Amino acid sequence: MNRYDIFGLAAICLMVLTAASNRTARLDRLNFLSHRWNALILYHLSLGPKRFGEIEDCLPTVGPKVLTERIVALERYRLIERPTRSRGELYSLSPRGSELMPILNLLEV
Repeated sequence: MNRYDIFGLAAICLMVLTAASNRTARLDRLNFLSHRWNALILYHLSLGPKRFGEIEDCLPTVGPKVLTERIVALERYRLIERPTRSRGELYSLSPRGSELMPILNLLEV
């Protein structure tokens, strides 16, 4: 099983955890988690809160623009959070993101 198969499986697990009332919303969640970098960002934040630059160091092949887009999207889905909006703040898993981690860990993402 390659890395992309694992992301797809993780996306299905997320869909089950956060069952949506309609098919479109479920497919949206499935597509979201199967995005190439989302699960990896969640994994690194599961190891502890990190600043943007520390996340960048963990994922050196991701450009800053893409990383920013992914972080904003993860915040929008309430999977990660940062307490304030000032520069240099730490990103961390939200309670919802923490609930997802046992599944990602089982998949060895």
